[in-house]
Amino acid sequence: MNEEVTIIGTLNSELFLSGIDRLPEWGKQVHAKGIRRVAAGSGPRVAFPLALLGTGSYLVGKVGRDEYGQEILKSLKDHGISSGGIEIADTSETGMCVILTRGDGARAFTAFLGSVGETDEQLIMNHFDLIKKTRYMLITGYFNLPGIDFGGWKRLLDRACSEEKHILLDTGWDVGNWSDATKGEILQLLPMVTTFLPNREEAGALSEKSEPEYMIRFFLDAGAREVIIKLDRDGSIGYSPEEGIVEKKPLDVNVYDTTAAGEAFNAGILLGLINKWSLEKRLACGNALAGLFISSPDGTYPSLKELEQHMEE
Repeated sequence: MNEEVTIIGTLNSELFLSGIDRLPEWGKQVHAKGIRRVAAGSGPRVAFPLALLGTGSYLVGKVGRDEYGQEILKSLKDHGISSGGIEIADTSETGMCVILTRGDGARAFTAFLGSVGETDEQLIMNHFDLIKKTRYMLITGYFNLPGIDFGGWKRLLDRACSEEKHILLDTGWDVGNWSDATKGEILQLLPMVTTFLPNREEAGALSEKSEPEYMIRFFLDAGAREVIIKLDRDGSIGYSPEEGIVEKKPLDVNVYDTTAAGEAFNAGILLGLINKWSLEKRLACGNALAGLFISSPDGTYPSLKELEQHMEE
């Protein structure tokens, strides 16, 4: 399995508490109907489906020197994914994200960053040889990597641009609620990004626009070359210089859990890029991969044959 992409993202344990009707008030308790734990993070959540579909990747990040960190490394090994870009923190525990899910699919998140917060510019530069080996570089969970400041991201992107890499950026939601300074930083990075991958809420907060087409136009005016916006139940919309604006409807599925749907979608976009598919086909791939994943009760990813069948729907 050849490595085609380098992924810079979070590496953490994920604890799911499901079937919660309401969030508890301080000092009070509510019951969950289900519990499960996954050794993943935003980086592995993209790498796992790619590996199962025959595409390798390098992950760059940090885990703790504890059982949770070892679980993540073992999970990567079980999927045939290289851990050569992963360092082990001596002083921090592996990060943990707690996901609370309601019966209708709504979610709330609380994260302990731990070793994720120690992922810094020097760590990325230590493993820049991996980035040089691959055509694509994905940054996922930008706002959950506080160890890299704006200057660090700019230097990293400058260097990747000089190596003519196809850079994909999925910032995730800003826990600081999109201050003007934060918006300004992201907009300054966009001219160095090849494909910008926000969801509707993130794109709306950053652009201060309400309609996806206006969001896209805003990002293009800011210097973005290609924009793809995840629209949840409405599928996705994107722009490329070759095809203009393209919309794609989602799969009609029964949703079980939407957690990590965005990462599955991003994996589909990467698969399409690697195979040199059109924007329309890439959107179909992203929608199909995300739709099949969120409709799986046990959180499994589809086979390539199953994915290709549903891309035609």
